[in-house]
Amino acid sequence: MALLGYQKRFAEEVMTGVKRNTIRMKRKHPIKPGETLYHYTGLRTKHSYKLLESKCLFVFEVTIENSDVLFDKSNITDTEVMEHANNFLADLYCTALLIGKPKTKKAALRICLDAFAQNDGFEDFDCMKQWFNKTHGLPFTGDFIRW
Repeated sequence: MALLGYQKRFAEEVMTGVKRNTIRMKRKHPIKPGETLYHYTGLRTKHSYKLLESKCLFVFEVTIENSDVLFDKSNITDTEVMEHANNFLADLYCTALLIGKPKTKKAALRICLDAFAQNDGFEDFDCMKQWFNKTHGLPFTGDFIRW
């Protein structure tokens, strides 16, 4: 059982299924695929509200740097879980390229970074990067959790 709290600005997207992943600091007891996730807003207040209950599909390490995002899937040993992770990243990449139609590799990377940030509820990669820098400092290494 894992409890995940969200800021108000992410609550509706989590509840409606628009946001189906989160990036978190590493935990003492890491979240594992198949584990039940309990999503809340307003945790530890009298306004606490349960948004959703879901099953974790996969978790992998992510590092957010000033100009890039690095994924480390080496912790994934289960074939089905790896397939979920690979499909997610492939879908993200293909969607970004189809929408953006980049002319250079640098432009393609930027579109992918923006798509990744938007998938996590941010306007673009710059907004995501600023939030992580302000909240945790960069580079930030944590867990990317998908449900």
